[in-house]
Amino acid sequence: MSHPNHHCQNADFWGARPSRSHPSASRRRNQRAKTALQSALVLLAEDAFHLLNQLKPIAYLLVMNTLEQIEQAASNLLRRTLDRLALWVSARYHDRWKRQMDRDATAGKLDFLFNEAAPETSGRGAPRLAFRQG
Repeated sequence: MSHPNHHCQNADFWGARPSRSHPSASRRRNQRAKTALQSALVLLAEDAFHLLNQLKPIAYLLVMNTLEQIEQAASNLLRRTLDRLALWVSARYHDRWKRQMDRDATAGKLDFLFNEAAPETSGRGAPRLAFRQG
């Protein structure tokens, strides 16, 4: 058996606890912390990139003042994004048209259409439609 002051592979064998960590253990801890920090930064960067991509259409609209600028930006969109834009424009156009029709009907501007349709629909139910055959 060797003396406690001599070098020993297992310092705990003698009950001694070193006051400092072994340099390689400290390096491993630092490397693990660095790896964890890098992973967190990658996830944060991915989240930021995703958020910026969601805000990109809004940013485009903030800097575009003319139809030509909007057309130019739309020509650079990916097919999927252009399809989404087309759906949005179509839905917005339909909503505006519907609100305008509701306002016109409430104001009586469409009464002439209802009056013209009334004789065609009275009596036999649905109006007859005449088709030309050629």
